Amino acid sequence: MSGTFRIRFPKPTETEAPEILLNEGEGLRSMVDGDKATRPKALIDDYLQRLIKLIPAEVLGIYLAIRNATANDSGEINIAENYSWLPIVGLLLVLFTRIVGTNIITKKKVKGKSVTKWDIEWPLVAISAVSFIIWVYAMGDGPLFNNYPDPVMIAAAVSIWTFAVPYFYKSNDASN
Repeated sequence: MSGTFRIRFPKPTETEAPEILLNEGEGLRSMVDGDKATRPKALIDDYLQRLIKLIPAEVLGIYLAIRNATANDSGEINIAENYSWLPIVGLLLVLFTRIVGTNIITKKKVKGKSVTKWDIEWPLVAISAVSFIIWVYAMGDGPLFNNYPDPVMIAAAVSIWTFAVPYFYKSNDASN
């Protein structure tokens, strides 16, 4: 699962195999080829790929499942009362999945010694963590503050963040 969630791929050197370039996605390849008929579709596909990788949906799904299982008999959910640890565990899961999912491990021989390099896409890890925190607050939960943001403000934050971040955070490919 090396680099599953990566958006920015390292530039391959002359000695590395070209497989890294092939893993970047069909949308990028069709843009490079210059097929004008596929460029708008490729741009949309690339945006949606970034959106999926930046929003930690798998952890949000686990969070929602556990959160809804904690409802009392009347159906009310109060994370702050009994499960204040749940958002923290969710955030740790986001960090773990994004660190593991964006990591590319390379091994090289330097002066006869084997050197292992971990290449983690830290901006993507941070963006996913902020995304998770915003979504937790949008659900009415919050691990960090006793006072919760205004519902209109948090709805605006979710909308703007979800739209804007994939638009501005792009791959390091020159064609993008």
